[in-house]
Formats: sequence, structure tokens, C-alpha cells
Amino acid sequence: MDDEGRSTGLFVDCPARVIYDVAKSQSQVLKLAAMQPTLDTYIFAGPPGPKDVIRQYTELTGRMELPPCGLWVINKAVTAITRKHACGRSPPK
Repeated sequence: MDDEGRSTGLFVDCPARVIYDVAKSQSQVLKLAAMQPTLDTYIFAGPPGPKDVIRQYTELTGRMELPPCGLWVINKAVTAITRKHACGRSPPK
């Protein structure tokens, strides 16, 4: 967000390696370098707060529906059990 509370988002759609310099070499400059000839970049601007920027980003990339709440709990338990058996030790907490 800027000094007035406006939000800005940046999405770089590039399968190659991208190097970011965010105000490191120059305080007011953002530099991007990609290891390929083209770099698809999207800039999202919004009013105060990040909500509109997130909406714009998900309009571009798509929105995933969340599964029912119970599946999250079951999936976490099953994943922990599977990791324990696969690795022979408990997963980190």
C-alpha cells in the first residue's frame, strides 16, 4: 500500500527464472529480469485495502471453491498419518 492506503499488486506470469530487485539497488525502483525473451506482467491497482487487488488477481487466475469444512480436518489427519508411515517418523508440527 502507498502512503494514502491504495493497494497495488504485481503478477509475473513467467515459467522461467525471474530475478526481482524491489527497491534494493534504487529505493524508488522495481526491476525484473527474466531468463527468457518475454515477460508477461500484470499490475493491479485498487482503492484503500487489498481486497480489490485480490479480486482482480483471482479474476485473472481463477478462483477455487473450498471443499466442505470436514474434509479439511480429515485430509490433515490422513496426511499426517501417511507421512508418519512413509517416513518412519512423525511430521513436524
